[in-house]
Amino acid sequence: MIMDKQNIFSEDQAVTVSAISTNLIDLGSESSLVQGINEIGSAPLVIQCTTTFAGGTSLKVDICNKAAATITDATESIIASAVIATASLKEGYQFRIGLPKQIEHRYLGIYYTVVGTMSAGAITAGFVMDQQTSN
Repeated sequence: MIMDKQNIFSEDQAVTVSAISTNLIDLGSESSLVQGINEIGSAPLVIQCTTTFAGGTSLKVDICNKAAATITDATESIIASAVIATASLKEGYQFRIGLPKQIEHRYLGIYYTVVGTMSAGAITAGFVMDQQTSN
């Protein structure tokens, strides 16, 4: 995968409790918002487990959008993943989330909702220019 440091929400972030991503992505001023979305709109958002999850029962990933850089929970969610069972969250497991065509606010973040008590698990998530495939 080719990732740009400025377009990464989480880099090997431990996700053992519900939490916001380490980083938010600033799409720019309201006047440049449309341009910012067009730039990332063609790049898929990839979430990858970098450490196998243990304990707990599941994880859900919400993409959140807010006017201020103060995302604290999933109430600003604009799209969410399916609930993923812990058994699937092995190192190397990847999935994508497509952004809606309309994003209203300046800041994007990810909220990870953990169900149960996780004792291990880490994620890298961000927009990618190209996704690696095995051949």
